[in-house]
Amino acid sequence: MSELVQDPPIPSRQFDLGNLARLLLTVLILIASIMLINGTIATSTTSTVNPGGTFTAGALILSNSVEGRAPCLSTAGSVSCDNLFPGVHQPGGPVSTRVTIKNEGTIAPDSFTLYSSFCRVSDAPGPYHGVGDLCQVTTLTIHDDVHNFCYYPTSTAGACTAGASGTFADFVRRYPVSSPLKLSTDHLGGGETFTVTADILPTGGNEYQGRTANIDFTWHITQGG
Repeated sequence: MSELVQDPPIPSRQFDLGNLARLLLTVLILIASIMLINGTIATSTTSTVNPGGTFTAGALILSNSVEGRAPCLSTAGSVSCDNLFPGVHQPGGPVSTRVTIKNEGTIAPDSFTLYSSFCRVSDAPGPYHGVGDLCQVTTLTIHDDVHNFCYYPTSTAGACTAGASGTFADFVRRYPVSSPLKLSTDHLGGGETFTVTADILPTGGNEYQGRTANIDFTWHITQGG
């Protein structure tokens, strides 16, 4: 009789909890590391800022004060200020006026000049007047009191001397807007005072009586250019 032989029984596989726990722990560590890396890249930023990026223009404002009176300011560009020689004058009687020019602005000018655009003659009020050109016989001197320097009729240190060649008409010819008289800028911040003197030549005849010479003096400052 043949004998039945059976295979040995296969041992059952046991679930290893220790290995599974270690595997889960490794996966969690990897996930946490990835989240940490991704979070660092997303939130780590830096920047710099220049606040107040504004640009402000400076201003040149010229103040003109005649004989200590209230100054007029060139806030609207060119403005008309006080008359230098009010009243009626006689030949051989020089009349002086002090005018102070000051820069009231926020920037220093590069140049300071004086020029004249015209000298016009007209009849003074009243019934009696001649026909002479008073601009031709009215002498002029311009003295810088701060620097004790004469700018007109000659450019020289010290006092000015009037002369028959240094008249209103001559000043207009020599110093128009295209070729102004150049002045010093170094005291404009505190005020630059000038003494302007005019006189009618005593040699003038009756043709100048009752006539008015109207000359403009334009003080001008510039920055740049």
